[in-house]
Amino acid sequence: MNKETYFFDKTKEDRLREFQNILCLTEKPIPASEIKNEWVFFLQEVIEPTGWNAVWYVSREECEELAIHFPTVFLVAVENVDFKNLSARVEIIAVKEEAVIAKKHMAGLRQLYPTITQDEMIAMNLERTVDYLEQFRFFFDYVWMPWDEDSNEQDWPSSHLESRLDMYYDLVADGLRSTAVYVRALLQEGKDVHRRIRSLEESLGEDGAAEEEADQDHGRVQALVELHLRQEQTKGEVERLESPVLRTFIIKKQQKQIHAGEVLCVCEVATADEIVGQIAVVKSLIKPSTPIKMLPSLQEALNHVTCGQQIFLFPGIHHIKSDNVEAALIKGLGGRGATTLASLSSSSCLLRALSREVSLEGLTLDAGAVQMALAVSAGSLRLRDCRVVGAGPDGSGEGVVVLEGGCLRASLCEFVSFGTAISARAGATVCLEACSISDCHVGILMSENANVMLEKTSVGGCKDCGIKIETTKLNEGATSQYGTQSLLESFSTVKLEECVISDCTRGDVQLYQQPPCMLYDSLDSGCSFTEL
Repeated sequence: MNKETYFFDKTKEDRLREFQNILCLTEKPIPASEIKNEWVFFLQEVIEPTGWNAVWYVSREECEELAIHFPTVFLVAVENVDFKNLSARVEIIAVKEEAVIAKKHMAGLRQLYPTITQDEMIAMNLERTVDYLEQFRFFFDYVWMPWDEDSNEQDWPSSHLESRLDMYYDLVADGLRSTAVYVRALLQEGKDVHRRIRSLEESLGEDGAAEEEADQDHGRVQALVELHLRQEQTKGEVERLESPVLRTFIIKKQQKQIHAGEVLCVCEVATADEIVGQIAVVKSLIKPSTPIKMLPSLQEALNHVTCGQQIFLFPGIHHIKSDNVEAALIKGLGGRGATTLASLSSSSCLLRALSREVSLEGLTLDAGAVQMALAVSAGSLRLRDCRVVGAGPDGSGEGVVVLEGGCLRASLCEFVSFGTAISARAGATVCLEACSISDCHVGILMSENANVMLEKTSVGGCKDCGIKIETTKLNEGATSQYGTQSLLESFSTVKLEECVISDCTRGDVQLYQQPPCMLYDSLDSGCSFTEL
């Protein structure tokens, strides 16, 4: 079965006309609360309800629920579409790798990509189904915002449809990649926050709950309030970009190179002697005339840091919310054994490097509560003398995800206890020197179109394999091949010098069939950004 899927390249005018034909057929205004119902009514008329094959990209949350490695792709047969819930009953007919899993599942329509080649017994024209599924997916990926579901907007199409499309196409224009990635990170965070709000609301105890549950419910209510505040902040940032005037101003401001003269020192609690001692260390690292600004938390430092600034962290554990960083140095004064970065909540990512160069030195990054420790969306991330630790090799957690145009350079670093330690997407660059990867499911997951260079680096103790490559070089009919480092010889994009790959359960190296590149649209899909 051919697993190639369809690809669409449409203009803003095409998209606007398509969505107007769905949401603006009458002069009657459509409130935000009815938008999904309008899509349900429309898809019922145009989507084939059964009998077609598709590639199913399993979400990170579903991988965790099914206890399978993330990312995972299945070839499925659609048995019946549940239009009311925008999902479909599917039967798995082929897998990329071995997976112990039931044959039949419910999959979201947005995760299903019809294949170009269908079974010979299927005598139907799928072109209409494919086109309208793509319209549906694009709308909810790039036009509909996580907070729209709770909006009181009485005429959503008139208020947002055209302005959201303008924003999308402006941000994917040449030269605006860093801003586009920033918005995509905001939307991903918005989705994570919205999902956690829904989960907390469902778990809150009903009136009359037992007294012993009161304290637990109080903590949930407090967390719920904090999540709503964060959602409002994210919503405000995106709405500013939705305004053409403000968007132009913000983009121009972000394109300017700003250099700040002062350095930031973060100290939550310390004795006078400890402060004096650490300031002496900082003094030895900067010019005598450089101003020093003391801040009580790393989160506050990240909220105010500008391009080129240095942040020095006193020894201890520094908690942050998921945040975006541009062109800064974050250095632990006590070394990685004494200075730790951890997340305040179970967000998607601890830190995202958005553009230019971000450097982290002398730190332990505790990613046990997040889906990934670091994401490099653009520019360069440098790690030196850092220890990046996940929640364990059996989960879906990732250490560092490097997207197209991003570069990771790490030296003297450890990556421990992840589902995947390092993920390099097509167009990414990864350079490791004197590093170690251990106790992971997969050490390095990479596209054959990524550049990976390892020097004096060890990869060991992986439950699956040390290096896993998405490739088109497999023999016809094959979906996977395990072997030794000799499998890497046919890839000019992979270079190893004085490296050791050992004690991996299924093999040092695995080659597996490259999934369709047009599916790579978000961090949650296990793939890279192709547009935003």
